[in-house]
Amino acid sequence: MQSLLVAGIGMVPFHLPHGVRDGRKRAAVAIRRALLDADLEAALVDQVVIAQPCGEPADVEELLSTFGLEGRPTSLVGNGDASGSKAMLHARQSILAGDSECALVVGFEQGGASRAAAAAGRMPTRLGEAVLAELVAQSRRHAACNSNAVRRRALSSTQLLSVPPSRRDRLFTAPPSCGAAAAIVCSSRFGARLALRGDVAVVAQAAGCDLHGFDADHGGLDRTAGIAYRRAGIGPAEVHVVELHDACAAAKAHAYAALGLCTIDALPEFVRGGGGSYGGKVVVGPSGGMLANGVAPNSGGLAQFVELTRQLRGEAGPRQVAGARVGLQHNVASSKEVVITVLQRV
Repeated sequence: MQSLLVAGIGMVPFHLPHGVRDGRKRAAVAIRRALLDADLEAALVDQVVIAQPCGEPADVEELLSTFGLEGRPTSLVGNGDASGSKAMLHARQSILAGDSECALVVGFEQGGASRAAAAAGRMPTRLGEAVLAELVAQSRRHAACNSNAVRRRALSSTQLLSVPPSRRDRLFTAPPSCGAAAAIVCSSRFGARLALRGDVAVVAQAAGCDLHGFDADHGGLDRTAGIAYRRAGIGPAEVHVVELHDACAAAKAHAYAALGLCTIDALPEFVRGGGGSYGGKVVVGPSGGMLANGVAPNSGGLAQFVELTRQLRGEAGPRQVAGARVGLQHNVASSKEVVITVLQRV
């Protein structure tokens, strides 16, 4: 299957919702950074896909005019907490179909909060609190090296378990957050013609449904992941770095198993032994994941995309996963639709 080149990426730090309507300004910063990263003039972008910013057409129009992109085919894609990933899927399908050569994909929030973050804390799991605490502690350790994260204070599993149960849910659940992230993606022909950077490519995507089942079939996520793996021509063991939709500790455990990284039964020993972190075969959530960055419906999926691109380029600084060549992104909407994306260094 034809690949999609990642020419440029950009984002701004996440922050907690304050009701400040500065989303458009943040999006403009992310776009400028993506264009600069790609060394590309905005005039060469022939399509814009926006993870829908809560139905604010005036902000979209003003944002496009900032870069002289009025009149470009523009799509607003809204899909709950997976809006960013669905926007990337839309752009990729358009480019592979030949309707576009170079797309700007951007997502941003206007101060609103995701309802899914609070609900996720009530997801059922047969795993004990100690295992969930290890998963949260893992996210916090990774986030300590990420200046874009909301929660950067490292907490051990012992510290987390010492918190009264009435307050523990908040620590085991991702907070709502806001941000902005952008990516420039293009066809290989366009990239070659303009001598754009082409060392990272989107090699496969798959969309399906995740009903958050914790038994054998994992609610359908395993089937969607299997499709993505087959399209990419790889298996779970060949993935080096993962950014997944860990809106809560239980969701993180569920995704570990459904994505084929580790079975649920083996997860306690796997995590306690350092699995999913640096030094292991795969690093999960080097950014700190949603447990540290928060759930940002429009920008969150694209921020995952930015992190994986940096990892595969070898530009992640203190978070760098040594030798990373294959990255996997997992994003889920409140409607339970899931988008899996496989990126590869080429």
